[in-house]
Parts: sequence; structure tokens; C-alpha cells
Amino acid sequence: MSNIAPATQHRRIDFIGGGRGMAGNLPALAAFNAASDREVAVTIHDIKPGVAACGARAARAMGLAATAREVDARTLPPLAEDALLLVQTDDGTTNARVLLQQPQVDKLGFLVVRDAQDRLFTVIADVPAADEHVAAGAAAFFAALGHNAVEGTSSDVWGDPTFAARQPLIRNRIAREFTDRIERKAAGLSTRPGVRMSFDGATSHRVFLFDRRSGFGNPATDAHAILANADVPIWTDEMVVIGEVGRDAEVRLHRVRQRSIDGAVLVEDVPVIDPRGVWPTDGDRYIRAQQDRERLMEIAARNAITRRRPVRTTD
Repeated sequence: MSNIAPATQHRRIDFIGGGRGMAGNLPALAAFNAASDREVAVTIHDIKPGVAACGARAARAMGLAATAREVDARTLPPLAEDALLLVQTDDGTTNARVLLQQPQVDKLGFLVVRDAQDRLFTVIADVPAADEHVAAGAAAFFAALGHNAVEGTSSDVWGDPTFAARQPLIRNRIAREFTDRIERKAAGLSTRPGVRMSFDGATSHRVFLFDRRSGFGNPATDAHAILANADVPIWTDEMVVIGEVGRDAEVRLHRVRQRSIDGAVLVEDVPVIDPRGVWPTDGDRYIRAQQDRERLMEIAARNAITRRRPVRTTD
């Protein structure tokens, strides 16, 4: 007989935010309960009068055991260790604060973002219990996005017909994230901690976060270093994202992959050489490295998320 204790199962999901995001998750959770022997109860927390109660009624109508709490998410009472806290408000700053609380529970954070270039992406944070490093990085990223967000409503994101058509894909992506999290936790498998991003709703990509308050780095240097030294191997043609948070909460994102046909490293589809160890005496190679850096920094500055080029966020 094995003497290995079974993994603690998530027996309750605590939703932070009782709005559109929570409502979009309920059908997936009801389907999960119907198909599983690990039934999960739901508690919905929202400070707005009547919102949590409305969400709980909708959950019970789908056969879920659900309760409501009208409470400020930033001042939650301690939760049970077997809870899974889903942090899904439309405010990145609120999400960041909650991710830093309740260290005894596992947390998943979600935020849907539309940037000034009309790119739509979903940010996903998986924060295991007691992992202060992951919590701090994820919270800093969410807080920076919240700092650079303008006030508005979900229609500012979903009102565009092109984006509205992608909403089901994004809802399915989020649902897969938390149902997969429940299954992995119960089976004692790795739960993929850290931050990921999805640009199409179909796939998610690991994000490598850098604190760049003292100045932005060379994306080519970061890309080659990550592909060579990642703790988890990165396959060729697999895309990962470099996320830099600079002074005044400016956010710069760089999509990176290694092309399988020739091994070239691409940052935002620009092939770049490894600038590490390249010196002015290296002639053409040095010139190429400088050209790569200038081009990438120009692209990054043009696509940066700042107060002057804000984002719109929703749950």
C-alpha cells in the first residue's frame, strides 16, 4: 500500500467578482460537476449590492451548491485551504491586491485586455498557495495593467463585433484553465504556476516577467537567454512572451519563438542574433546586433501600454 498522501482536492471555488466573467464560467463548472465525482461548491463574493446574490441564484439554477457574500474582495475573511480562489474582476488593480492575500489557498486570476492597437488578449495567473514569488510577479503585472486602464464598461471591449465573436473562445479558455486546475490538483500533478497569456482564446503562452524600473532591456538578449536557460524546456515554434514592467508602470510585451526550419530566434517575427558576447571589434556582427536592438526597441515603444496609450479591461 502506498504511503503517499493523496493531493488535497479543491472542494470549493470562491469567485471574486460576480459579473460577466463569473456568469460565463458557471456552465463549465456545472458540466464539470455533472461529469466528475469531485463535486465543487461555489461561493460568490462581490461588494456591489445584489450582484453576488444574483450570481448565486444563477448557479443554483444550474444545479450548483452556491452561496453569496456581499463583501469587499480586498478584506476577505480567511478561506479554507481546500478552496480555489478565482480572481476575475474587471479591474487589474483589485485583482493584484487579492492575489497577494490569502496565502494559504491556491488562486487563479484572469483579466481580458484590449490595448490601444486593438489587440485583444487574456492574462492568466496561476498562484499556488504559499508561493510568494509567483504571487508578487503576477500582482505586479496585473497592477501595471490596472494602472494604465481607462474606466469603462465591458461593452468597450466586447462592443466591437470582431471581438464579440471571439468572446466564446475566451470564455472556453478560462473555463479550461480552472477545470484543468481542479483535475491536476486532485491528481497531484504540476499546476503550471506563473503567468500566461492567450491572444486567440485557443492557446495560452508562458510569460517571463522582468522588473525594469531601472530601464528596459534588449529584447534580443532576453529572448536568447530564456530559450537557452528556461527551467521548463521550450519547444521550437512554441511562442512565449517577455513581459517588462518599467518605471511608471509602463508595460512592454515581446512575443518570442525559435523557428524550427532554421533555428532562428524571432522577437515579434523579427529574426535576431544573440547579442551576448558581441563586441565592437566583431565588425558586421556587432552592427547587426545594434540594428536588431534598435528595431526591437522601436517596435516595443510603439506598442507599449502606458497612460498615454491605455488599455480597456473586463472580466
